[in-house]
Amino acid sequence: MSKRPAQTQDNAAQPRTPIDRGHTYPTPLWLDLIRWLCHGLLFSALANAATLLISVVVGIALIETEAFDLPWRVRDGIDEFFRAFLGVSALGGGFGLAIVYAVVRDIHAALLRWHLGRFTEEKANRALVPVGWQRDSYVTKEGDGSLLGLFPGLTILGFTILVLGPIVGITAIVGAFDGESYAGPSAIAAVVLIIVPLVGAALLRKVPESRAAKFWGTDKAGTFVPANKKGVASPAVARLAVLSIKVDRITTALAVTAVSTFGLTMVATMIVQPCRYCDRRDLNRLGESVVAFVAGSAGVILAVTLIPCVVMLFVHAILRYRLRTTLLAEAADDNATVPPWALLHHVLLQQAPLFSFFLLFHMLGSVIVEIAWTGLILEDPILVVEEETWFLVLRIGIALLACGAFAWWYGRGNAARQKEELMERWAGTRPQR
Repeated sequence: MSKRPAQTQDNAAQPRTPIDRGHTYPTPLWLDLIRWLCHGLLFSALANAATLLISVVVGIALIETEAFDLPWRVRDGIDEFFRAFLGVSALGGGFGLAIVYAVVRDIHAALLRWHLGRFTEEKANRALVPVGWQRDSYVTKEGDGSLLGLFPGLTILGFTILVLGPIVGITAIVGAFDGESYAGPSAIAAVVLIIVPLVGAALLRKVPESRAAKFWGTDKAGTFVPANKKGVASPAVARLAVLSIKVDRITTALAVTAVSTFGLTMVATMIVQPCRYCDRRDLNRLGESVVAFVAGSAGVILAVTLIPCVVMLFVHAILRYRLRTTLLAEAADDNATVPPWALLHHVLLQQAPLFSFFLLFHMLGSVIVEIAWTGLILEDPILVVEEETWFLVLRIGIALLACGAFAWWYGRGNAARQKEELMERWAGTRPQR
């Protein structure tokens, strides 16, 4: 074997995240759909948070630093677009989705707890402790069974509403003394905001402990230990590993370049205008030229590196998928050697074979859908783009979301089976507890 593939072998002394050897109990279709919705809401909110930050800096850089010599019509269109996009991205895509995710996540955990309780009817399942993400539905860190532990999203949301109630009540009292018409509705809203979280907390406290928590308690499934931590990579596995390492390095270089140039754009923007509504600073001719050059060149480099970085992320996901399928094929061969722990460890950590594809497609599709939606609600779209063009962009975003959903759906059913198959094939010891 060449020296290059030898780098894929793992150092036995190197600490790695333990692999949970819990059993993944089958879940019905409707529960899988709710879990997919949780993932979609979470990653959409994260994508919007990142896009929001980039939009603020890039939008101000294009408009205020005068890095590019653009016609006034184009500058006004860009400014109007970014202002509208910030509202759509921040309120609807970021904050709004985060609230919905918090509620849906708690609902999914409660339904999963109930579903796992159905498997407690067979005493033999006591030794088959659920896998980590299923176990987290009925027992949190250190066995915490409080409302915050079991219903974190609803608890935080309820506390926020409870704090907002008295504020609205004070507003109603002040309005009543001033004879304002909103005093009555505000008083009713304040009472509702106070009563709803209190009643909700009382009802949640009466929810009995799940049968899953009584059956398995705080038991853990133990961790996987391979038969040989050094292992020997087959030529096919070694080739995929080397390609994956190269792609990782290229992706890292592109990401570092993009982040660095983004930082330069942010600095140049803050020099000219510290905040969105701050007065623009007057610089001398040299200062204006330096700021325009830094912002302009950094923006071009950011655009040039960001797209290849996304492409390399897709290439990396493809290589990792191929690595998993290759290891599964070798696992069916009784004469196959144990693969290097570094490679096997990474594959076993994956939540689903195609989860990376879902993550990339979904986050990219979410941002594109919001860009198209922003363009459609504008009365004066950027660069006078026709409505049909925005509908085309919208269809592209929806298509990416559909591809992500398919990747998640196609991979979800095989993930647990494949993971347990690989662990059973190359296990060196019994599960450690």
